[in-house]
Parts: sequence; structure tokens; C-alpha cells
Amino acid sequence: MGSGVEMDWLWWVGAALLLGLVEIISLDLVLIMLAGGSLAAAGVNAAGGPLWLQIVAFAVVSVILLLTLRPWLLRHLRSRVPLTETNVAAHVGRTALAVDRVSEFGGRVKLVGEVWT
Repeated sequence: MGSGVEMDWLWWVGAALLLGLVEIISLDLVLIMLAGGSLAAAGVNAAGGPLWLQIVAFAVVSVILLLTLRPWLLRHLRSRVPLTETNVAAHVGRTALAVDRVSEFGGRVKLVGEVWT
């Protein structure tokens, strides 16, 4: 094992992995572009580049990915997968049957075979 300076690229790779994992939750294709920037910075670090150059590589690659790859991916995904409303958004505009008195403080309705409070 070398000194800590030789292994600094692992911090960038760790950041990329963390951003990738959080992207799984958000599914907005922003954090994954930042992860790409982190991998570019890791490459600059592994090649012996100074910290300022690593930060510049991170910023430049992230912006390029956000402005070019992300819009293309969003168009591609939206054309392949139809948008399906879920949860509360799926019930907007539907007619419900009042089971109990409904007021601003509460009540119960039957909607699509289920009783909601």
C-alpha cells in the first residue's frame, strides 16, 4: 500500500458510488451525471493531477453530461415508458362515495372499492 495521497482517487470513486445510489431513489438523472463528473475527477487524480484540476474536471464533465446526455436520456425513457400516475395522483378527478360525514376535519369515502379517510 502506498501513502494516502496515492489513494485519494478512491474518495472520488466513493462519491460517485454514493451519488449513484441516491440516484436510484430520486430517478431524476441529475445525480448520476454528477457521479460521472466524480469518476472524471478520480481519473485526473489517478493520473497525478492537482486538486484544482480534479475540481475543474468534475465540474466540466458534470455540466457536459447534464446538458447533453441527460436530456437525451429523458426523451428516450419517456418515449419507451408511458407515464403512469400512482398513489394520490392516480385518484384525482375520480368520483367517491361518502361513507361517513366528510368535513375539513375528517370523514370517510369509498373510492375504487377501498375506504379512505
